[in-house]
Amino acid sequence: MPKDTAEDRLMMEVHYYDPYNFTLNENSTISQWGKIATNSSLTETWANESYADGQFQKMKAKYVDKGIPVILGEYGAISRTGVSGHETFRTYYIGYITRSMVDHGIIPFYWDNGFTGNHGLGIFNRSTGSKVYPDIVEAITGAVK
Repeated sequence: MPKDTAEDRLMMEVHYYDPYNFTLNENSTISQWGKIATNSSLTETWANESYADGQFQKMKAKYVDKGIPVILGEYGAISRTGVSGHETFRTYYIGYITRSMVDHGIIPFYWDNGFTGNHGLGIFNRSTGSKVYPDIVEAITGAVK
């Protein structure tokens, strides 16, 4: 960390998109995540719940516990509108990741890129303000209560 020339003004920002094949890779067939996955061939072999908890614990120990706030400025998982059942896993992932961040003292900022179609990260219609993915909005807001 750089020297804090204005006392208590430094923060750490990170982004989290693990596992990439589930969260961002549009060409991946990985469409399930975590302990609720039902098909191992559609599930990444790493970056599950315990991995995420471990990553956030490292941030907590290195920064939060030393009085340095951590914001997670981007995280999310793309929609896969052509994959049956994917939204269940996407919603679970986002809810779990958000809850783990909060539990580790990290401030979450979901990355809504404005696109709510296939492979988009958007969860709101930016023209109307309506929730396109209300279950994901609830997963985020429910985790931070």
